[in-house]
Amino acid sequence: MTIATLDTMHGATIALSVSSLTLRVTSISSAKKTIPVIDSSYHLTTSLATKIFGDLADAQPVTITYQNSPSLASPAIGTVQTLTITGPLPSGASTAEIMSITGAVTDVEDSPQYDTSTGGSAGLQMKSLTFTPDGTTHTHTPAA
Repeated sequence: MTIATLDTMHGATIALSVSSLTLRVTSISSAKKTIPVIDSSYHLTTSLATKIFGDLADAQPVTITYQNSPSLASPAIGTVQTLTITGPLPSGASTAEIMSITGAVTDVEDSPQYDTSTGGSAGLQMKSLTFTPDGTTHTHTPAA
């Protein structure tokens, strides 16, 4: 039985280096970096609480929803690898936006999620994973 290849036509893909997977993405949460906020108030403070801001940025986990491909194995969990996110090629650009993050897959929704909101009887089958950066590499190259 041949399985139809689904495509959202958005063009974004992700690649996991160790898991040797290239997946068609339907959504990616933002790859945020935050800095810690430390309470610096003390017992004699009589007005507003005071804060100091840390120096080291903390990269937050990225959650990715992708199309289910029944013939592909699930991503390796807990293995350090590089996640490469390649955006669609913008009109007039020669290279797409690329983000590379080193870390590990820390959570996988292995059973397909069915979405019938498109009105079709089959619906798209989705899976999701959470990728947690280890702080080693976090590069971003804008489209050009």
